[in-house]
Amino acid sequence: MKTKDFLPGGAELLLAGVIVARATSYLFSKLILEGMGLYNLLALRFSLAFLLLVALFFRRLRGIDRKTLRALLILVGLVLGARRKRLEKRTA
Repeated sequence: MKTKDFLPGGAELLLAGVIVARATSYLFSKLILEGMGLYNLLALRFSLAFLLLVALFFRRLRGIDRKTLRALLILVGLVLGARRKRLEKRTA
């Protein structure tokens, strides 16, 4: 089977893009960690990922019923509560 090359040198451009993205993310992570705590950085990263995924899959999320949403909120509350208790134990 013959494949069609959409862009000559496309693989090299993709590889260069990945290298640039990784290098800049490393640099920004290093700079942000100096001015922001680890847990704040993680909260920011997961919040941005959540917003991006909601934007991408909005049509599918409209079909969620109240029962599923309530279960999700209960699970999130349990996870955050357990995490907070563990942090309080560690600092006490």
